[in-house]
Amino acid sequence: MTVRRLVILVSVCLAPVSWASATVSTVPTDFSTIQAAIDSAAPTGCTIQVSSGLYPENIDFLGKSITVESVDGAAVTIIDGSACTPGSDIQCSTVTFRNGEQRDSVLRGFTITGGKGYYYVAFGGDTNGGGILCDGASPSIVDCLIVENDCGPLGAGGAGGGLACNYGSHPLVVGCVFMGNTADYGGGIVADFGSSPVILRNVFDGNTALHGGGVKCNDVGYLTIQGCLFFGNDAIDSGAGFGAGIQVADVDEVLIDGCTIYDNYADFLGGGLHVGSVTNCTIRNTIFWDNSAGTAGPSIFMVATGSGQVSNSVLAIGGLGGPTSPLLTTGVIDLDPLFVTGLLGGEFYLSQIVAGQTVQSPCVDSGDPGVVPTGTTRSDGAPDTGPSDMGYHYPPYADFWFVRGDANSDGGFDISDPVFTLSALFVPGSAPSSCEDASDANDDGTVDISDSVYSLSALFVTGSPQPSLPYPACGIDPTPDMLDCAGPAPGCP
Repeated sequence: MTVRRLVILVSVCLAPVSWASATVSTVPTDFSTIQAAIDSAAPTGCTIQVSSGLYPENIDFLGKSITVESVDGAAVTIIDGSACTPGSDIQCSTVTFRNGEQRDSVLRGFTITGGKGYYYVAFGGDTNGGGILCDGASPSIVDCLIVENDCGPLGAGGAGGGLACNYGSHPLVVGCVFMGNTADYGGGIVADFGSSPVILRNVFDGNTALHGGGVKCNDVGYLTIQGCLFFGNDAIDSGAGFGAGIQVADVDEVLIDGCTIYDNYADFLGGGLHVGSVTNCTIRNTIFWDNSAGTAGPSIFMVATGSGQVSNSVLAIGGLGGPTSPLLTTGVIDLDPLFVTGLLGGEFYLSQIVAGQTVQSPCVDSGDPGVVPTGTTRSDGAPDTGPSDMGYHYPPYADFWFVRGDANSDGGFDISDPVFTLSALFVPGSAPSSCEDASDANDDGTVDISDSVYSLSALFVTGSPQPSLPYPACGIDPTPDMLDCAGPAPGCP
């Protein structure tokens, strides 16, 4: 696994989820399968907690307004639909929403893999929605890793290798990774027949289609893609593929905002983006770099668009093509964005002097001044505090800076810190630490008695190792774990 893919899994898919519900059931304790838990759940208000493990099944929400979520995150909680054999009206999507589900039907924190799609007799046997099918449904799909699903071999007419949105489906898709999915139309996501998904803070990596390697939308009212990263997606169709990153057609309103679209390849038109028959297309704060196309429009190929605007973005030199390209451009540059690798990996941070690089990316502080930034483009993980930078923003490594070992958050490291940790662990009624990361003196990802022993040794035993970074100065936790801080440590930014 490459570094950039590892950091995606860590930052997006390993975080545990939290829940609050009056009616909770567990898998596999209360029910042996996820579908059995769904079958037994009331129509509304239930939460199903799924422990880490491999679940070889295909699940259907059955129209219920429930939350199905993992306990330990997507990286270790896998729903594998590969055992299903597609056939006449057989549901072989790994997850199905097709009974009018709305945003209060929530799927959160799973790896979704092995799906083969729903076989539509009405479409002449085409399959849709390899990983997830939304058919007249608008659920919330959050923090999932949607990987290696397909809708049959290329050329078979399948759509939506990772996710298909059909017949007025408007799902909210947030914080997910679409990786290695395939379909003829929309390797990662397809939306058509009046569907308008909201696609926020997702990553599309190495998906393949004839048209729309990452995302394809056709015949929809509006499309919103914000804060997403597209890289290494392909649209290959024997010299006729287009829209390797994104392909949109017959759409009223398109917004692409705060994205990085890099190293995507179409063997015909529109390596980064292909736009056709769109009433209004708005692109802002987005980086198009190092995309390629066999014929024209390596960054953007635009056809028959009513109006379009690209603002505060990077377009590689010669990246725009198309017979009708009525684009108003404001604040658009054609300079190398100067990507750098982050402390935990990830190749699309921006070079910044404040983060330790020697040169400044032209994308820093060059985004739309009216946009409030979220996340980080800094390789040291510190948040983008504004003005907004162009391009995709990674999740910050931690919400707050701290000094490891300072368990009681008094601004120092001394005997009071291990005593504080011991009290918090073993004395009823003692105050908990406001920064678990600081209490984790030995940086093993947990807070327990070993941290106090480690701190005492560091303080009083000559030659013992000192607390791990960040120590003795403030900093971001360089180690991915489940710990966090409630606020900034004293003296830290």
